[in-house]
Amino acid sequence: MRLWPTGRWTDKEMSLWWNISNIWYNLTLPVRVLYAWIIKSFQYAWFLRNDYDFDYSSILILLQYKLSRTRKCITKNQIIVRADEIGAQIKHAEDLIEKWRTNDFCRDLYDAHDKKWGKIVDKFEPIEYKGIKMYKWNMTRENATTEELQSQERKESLDIHQKAREAEEKCLDDLFAHMRKYLQEWWD
Repeated sequence: MRLWPTGRWTDKEMSLWWNISNIWYNLTLPVRVLYAWIIKSFQYAWFLRNDYDFDYSSILILLQYKLSRTRKCITKNQIIVRADEIGAQIKHAEDLIEKWRTNDFCRDLYDAHDKKWGKIVDKFEPIEYKGIKMYKWNMTRENATTEELQSQERKESLDIHQKAREAEEKCLDDLFAHMRKYLQEWWD
């Protein structure tokens, strides 16, 4: 079985105009590919203008951008049999990255803590260390008026920070578990 037709193009069942357009398509293909590459390079360059090589969040932001481009290409051109389903899976991964980026974990707990303990009050106490005048920074809350209350407020604050960190880790775990489950289907 041959993959490519043999013989002259005039012997084929297709019309003369189809053959001419096919030849034109093949002749202009390198120009169209180069044009698309130039456009994509400028789009990536513009996106990467605020990219940094020392921050792991840049990796996730770049991944989100690439996922968005891929989803739009797949759903717009319907190049996969289950394009809409694949698009929804990719969108879920994008949403998980966006949730991680907004970093709004345990917002209700933080708000309740602020309401209970009041605004942050910064206190700077002058101290002397090896003959150098320095300042010791003590952060307290308006309603934490005694040492005991300040200790309780710090403990509650640390508990909220820990819960927020756990929620952030769960978000990343969900993202990578989702990608691990579906990733190989997205580009078939």
